[in-house]
Amino acid sequence: MKVSAALYHDRIEYVNSRNQGITTGSEGPSPMELVLMAVAGCSGLTMESLLERGGYTPDKLEVSVEGKTSDKTPKRFTQICISYDIECEGLDKKTFEKYVTITERVCPVVQSLNAEFQVGYTLNGRK
Repeated sequence: MKVSAALYHDRIEYVNSRNQGITTGSEGPSPMELVLMAVAGCSGLTMESLLERGGYTPDKLEVSVEGKTSDKTPKRFTQICISYDIECEGLDKKTFEKYVTITERVCPVVQSLNAEFQVGYTLNGRK
């Protein structure tokens, strides 16, 4: 998986390896907000898949994510809270909690935020 970002005075243009992209400007989401959006999207899709596999058909599934950051630099996320707003006939709290546990365990974005990983750097394609 690979993405690139071109930084201009008034915007950032992001592109993935399939040449699909988004552009954010001074009025758009910040990179940290994009991380939260990725958590919302990934955990939401995972939850939806689990519900459907369990025989549930949600009439509504909305996800909101709030992140708290450190007071010290780097101002990384220290806490992320995922809130689900689900309308789904027959879904009880116990089943929902089971699916939340699975979602946390299998959502790659959430797991990436929990992971220790190595970061490498290059300049103009050279290490």
